[in-house]
Amino acid sequence: DLATLDAGLALAQSQFSGARVREADSLAGALRDSFESVLGPLHPRLADVAELLGLIVKNYRGLQAYDVAIRHYDVALRLRSATEGPTSLGMAATLHELGNLHRAAGHPTEAFSLFATALAIRRSHFGPVHDRVASSLGAMAYLRSSQLRWAEAEQLSRAAIAATPSGAGAPPKSLAARVGLRGTMLRRLERFAEAIPVLREGVALSESAWVRTPRDAGSAIVSGLSLYRELAIALAATGHGDEALEKFDRGAGRLLVERLV
Repeated sequence: DLATLDAGLALAQSQFSGARVREADSLAGALRDSFESVLGPLHPRLADVAELLGLIVKNYRGLQAYDVAIRHYDVALRLRSATEGPTSLGMAATLHELGNLHRAAGHPTEAFSLFATALAIRRSHFGPVHDRVASSLGAMAYLRSSQLRWAEAEQLSRAAIAATPSGAGAPPKSLAARVGLRGTMLRRLERFAEAIPVLREGVALSESAWVRTPRDAGSAIVSGLSLYRELAIALAATGHGDEALEKFDRGAGRLLVERLV
């Protein structure tokens, strides 16, 4: 029955989150056929399954399976448009993930367009300040930074920070990444005096987020060495060599601690 299928979908999503890829892929494939037999060919649950299959391919099978992932996302978009409407939040989430896929595949024009469409939908639902709005702006900023379009990336990261909720509900890790990106872009633009206080804030936010999350080398690079290095470069460029060396050493030490813990 439907309750059993929903439980199966939740299990498949859990297996995906736990990196049990083979089990998640096998179960999701079986659920696709079962949901269609129970609910018919047009139902939001089928979009959920298609998107999960796309995520599995995107995250674990690499760009050699790009076309397979695109097909799954295309199915999800078609189903969401037909069942939830073209401006639904589900549609925005799928567009955002498809943008991530195109970004990873080296298709920046397509990725930016998808992020922008997701952003417009999210703004229409949530208004200017919401973490999902900030997430879309942040994705656009990271895309532009990867293209070395630093001025645009700085503007977009500033907009992402402004869209991030404040107070107890603010996501510390996401905010740290957005502030850190803006500081890095200011440094790349050689706006050192502006970059230093932003990078200091990014380092402080990263340290706060670091103690709340599982410790791995990936989070260390974000919360430690990378931002400390950017801050060190900005400090050195403004004649603060001793502090620059101290910050760089601290970032390198943080990475070492992360790898040993």
